[in-house]
Amino acid sequence: ESASASEVAAAREKIMTIVAKNKGILTEEDNKGYSPLELAAYNGNVPALSLFQEMGYQLKGADAETGVTLLHMAAMNGQVEMVDWLTAYGNVGGVNQKTVRGNTVADAALIALKDKSLDEQKKNALVETTLLLMQKGGAVNSTYLKEVLKDPSVKALFEQYDMGKSVVAEVMGQQSGSNAVSTLRSSAKPVAEREGASIPFERERRA
Repeated sequence: ESASASEVAAAREKIMTIVAKNKGILTEEDNKGYSPLELAAYNGNVPALSLFQEMGYQLKGADAETGVTLLHMAAMNGQVEMVDWLTAYGNVGGVNQKTVRGNTVADAALIALKDKSLDEQKKNALVETTLLLMQKGGAVNSTYLKEVLKDPSVKALFEQYDMGKSVVAEVMGQQSGSNAVSTLRSSAKPVAEREGASIPFERERRA
């Protein structure tokens, strides 16, 4: 059951009071090395990050040591709405911001997709996240993409969407010839734009 407007307002007020008393709390790390900002991104808590922004806190860019951004945190957990919100925010590192290991934001979602223990819902969220990032100009590591598409269930999830079908066809070398896979990393545009096709990413499952 969703919270009432009064409950939401009370929660916001409580958070604002706590943060006001300890202005450094949003950047303090827990015992696993994560700050409240990073955990909010990872868990898809858009209202929390929006509130922190309203309070004047600047959402940080890439971590100095790892290169990981809030976008990476959201993408690796398949938080589609958070990824969409953060890309609109525009001050947290772009979709092609790379970690020290060379992984873009979309790569973070693909790496997470390698986990064989994921349930169907989480897999679909990660697929949606990958396609959304590609639509926004995000490059992907073709090796990661080829690897996850070996899983029939993941391949089927990509093919639920028009853009996903185009991506699968390109990776399989059925659309753009022998150079198809290499363009996925180098291009700054999503598949639909590069090939002159009209293939918008559909957020809903295809009928």
